[in-house]
Amino acid sequence: GDSFFIRAEFGTSHNNNGSSLKFNKGDILYVDNTLYDGIPCQYWHAWKLDLFGRPIQSGHIPSKYNAECEMFRRYHFDMNNNHVDNKRMFSSIRHIFQRLLISNKSNDDDDDTRLLASFSYMPNVWNDPNSIDNIQAYRQVKMIKQTTINRQRPVIIIGPYNHLIVECLENRFPALFRCCPIKTKQSMGSIFDEKINEHYICCSRGEDDGNRFISLKMLTQISDQGLHPVITIIDNDGMEEFFSKQIYPILIEIRFRTAKQMKTVVNKRWNHQHQYNMDRITSFSMAKNIHDYHRKLSKQFENIEHFQLNIENNNSELMDIITKINVHVHYEQNKPIWNDA
Repeated sequence: GDSFFIRAEFGTSHNNNGSSLKFNKGDILYVDNTLYDGIPCQYWHAWKLDLFGRPIQSGHIPSKYNAECEMFRRYHFDMNNNHVDNKRMFSSIRHIFQRLLISNKSNDDDDDTRLLASFSYMPNVWNDPNSIDNIQAYRQVKMIKQTTINRQRPVIIIGPYNHLIVECLENRFPALFRCCPIKTKQSMGSIFDEKINEHYICCSRGEDDGNRFISLKMLTQISDQGLHPVITIIDNDGMEEFFSKQIYPILIEIRFRTAKQMKTVVNKRWNHQHQYNMDRITSFSMAKNIHDYHRKLSKQFENIEHFQLNIENNNSELMDIITKINVHVHYEQNKPIWNDA
């Protein structure tokens, strides 16, 4: 059978027998045989890779066909239990079942059922019924070796108060990070429209010419100095522009548990721990608006590999967050990059 790399979009909770492979959502697997035991469309033989792309364990996994059949069966079961009344969702599921041509055998096979019952994670589509049409068990990926990248990778930080965090990061580690200036179309009056795509990346799109741009020349200059360019404004289309130019940023998301916790940390801890200008969160509604905005923004990056830095403790120190970011960036700079094939 064929061989290729995949990223798992679900996880298995346990090994059902000695030959099955346990893995988690987000793990990179190397499939070396799609005809495991000579049977197509049931199991694949695969290797789980460590964080540096080295094989560490092998076994069989559900084929893409079997795994996605089980996902759709579970959606149907959950909808019945939750009394979900959504004609579009039921129509999508019927369409997908027809597309996959699910056979009676795959429903009755005891071995398949035991293996697929071990799934420990299934993507949630209740908040976005349209996404069921695009659900995948695995995504095929390719390795981009670090030897092909001669410069420091850009760092993108998203989440509440990311501008403050970047300012502190640059001041705490001036020999490692440099904030990359953001330009608007109005500020580039001397650059003709046909030159923008050649010399700039549109990192964020807005209404009324509210697009934000990053200079490729500036990115190169900062990286050539041995520094990581740091960016605070990005959307999903902006990430695609980076990838199209073979630039692979390190994406870090700052996440608070709740709006109330964010208000407590920012006002009582961060506001008294640094010398930088910072606005207090004056009301719970203000905190909720900030928190909800960034949660909505983060959904754009659910299918892009990134580090989620969860602020769990109400006593979280700002400098601890900065140190964790520095450690993670150093780690990411020295590991393989996996991108969609």
